[in-house]
Amino acid sequence: MLYSVALSLQLIINFVRPQTISAGNQGEEGSFIQGSYLNEYGTRDYKLYIPEDYNGESVPLIIMLHGCGQNPDDFAAGTKMNQIADRETFLVIYPDQSLEANTDQCWNWFDPDHQRRGKGEPSIIAGMTKQISNSYNVHSKQIYVAGMSAGGARI
Repeated sequence: MLYSVALSLQLIINFVRPQTISAGNQGEEGSFIQGSYLNEYGTRDYKLYIPEDYNGESVPLIIMLHGCGQNPDDFAAGTKMNQIADRETFLVIYPDQSLEANTDQCWNWFDPDHQRRGKGEPSIIAGMTKQISNSYNVHSKQIYVAGMSAGGARI
């Protein structure tokens, strides 16, 4: 479970501070936050959706892993998860696979270097989750992950 991975991480975290940008015209009322996470296995950008009604109370977090050739904006628009987050009040993080890590923007679930807890992409996603959990009041027993295509395989 990603929750366990996030808690067991023992990495030095170095990241770029998130910056608020417009949520766009997809029917969302909250804000998209763009950020980046870096550890010894690499850097990944992400977008975090914060619903308008979030007031610092303890909320769930859903990690959404896009499929090949997608990005956080595509995946958010296609799933309408941000609209659900507005209605139900939870945070959504969309990690973004870099072109440097995979030229098709697929998660490297098939590569043995990215299949173990605390290594490769699992460590990056878990670290990103921990970073968000430490910055916001995320309920520690309500961290979930979902994905499509290669993102689903990454789970």
